[in-house]
Amino acid sequence: MNLELLEGKLVPGTLFCLLRPMAAENNPYTKPSQYPYIQESWYTDSYPANSLAIYAGTVRVEESKGGSVFRAPRHSFIIGGVRYLTINLNLFKPAQ
Repeated sequence: MNLELLEGKLVPGTLFCLLRPMAAENNPYTKPSQYPYIQESWYTDSYPANSLAIYAGTVRVEESKGGSVFRAPRHSFIIGGVRYLTINLNLFKPAQ
C-alpha cells in the first residue's frame, strides 16, 4: 500500500474498508491479548471485502520470535462491533 494514502488517516475514528475477506486468527507467536488478531481469510469470510472498519489506535502486545519475547505496537480496528489487532495495514484502505 502506498504510505502517502495512509498519511494522516491513522487517527482513531477514521473509517476504513477491508480489501480482502478477513477472519479472526489464533496467533501462536503472541501471548493471549485482550483483543484478537484479524487476517486475510481464504476459507471463511467472517468479514467480506469492503466491510467497514473504524481505526481504533495502537495497542502494545507481547509477541515471541526466535525464543525471545518483545512488546510491539499493533494497529487496531473495530469491525462488526469487535476490536481487532492487525499486523498488515495493506488489507485496509481509507473509505472514500
